[in-house]
Amino acid sequence: AGFLFTPAGYGRFCRAWKATVLRHGSRRFTHFHMTDLYAGKREYAGITIPERVEILDNAIAAVGKHIYASIGVQFDQQEFEEVTPAEWPKYFGSIYTAACQMCIQATAYGLKEWGSSEKIHYTFEDGHKFRAQASSLMDGISKDAAAKKAFRYRGHSFEDKRDTLGLQAADLFAWNIVKVSQR
Repeated sequence: AGFLFTPAGYGRFCRAWKATVLRHGSRRFTHFHMTDLYAGKREYAGITIPERVEILDNAIAAVGKHIYASIGVQFDQQEFEEVTPAEWPKYFGSIYTAACQMCIQATAYGLKEWGSSEKIHYTFEDGHKFRAQASSLMDGISKDAAAKKAFRYRGHSFEDKRDTLGLQAADLFAWNIVKVSQR
């Protein structure tokens, strides 16, 4: 899950996020993490539910006012493993890599449909156990002229979510996708 921002929109988003999500009254948070906010854990320990709701509302507002689009995919892992052949990972990679492929395909398709000529710098959360597969996928795209054009590729990086505000916002989106799919 993630969001597309124009460069100017991302700057405005970052300012709003820092002012309204990473600050609450006299409190300052090092980063946003939806699971912790929901549970009142770690940095959000001792913060009342109404205060946490306000932080969540501020996060939604900061994203909603400044994004260009949102892109997300969700798989039921058990179903995915039941329907894919046993040799799937050998040839196509993990479910994580399949999700990355679908997200970049949806991004390129959406931009084309919306008449946008923007090129994308894809940013992924660092530290996932299948990071190497996703990196290999993106490196392959970066080396192929047709793929670069098709996927609107400008670059990619893997970053620490604690340091990257857009990834913190993506965490909010991903958390909600998972919760909705569990219903």
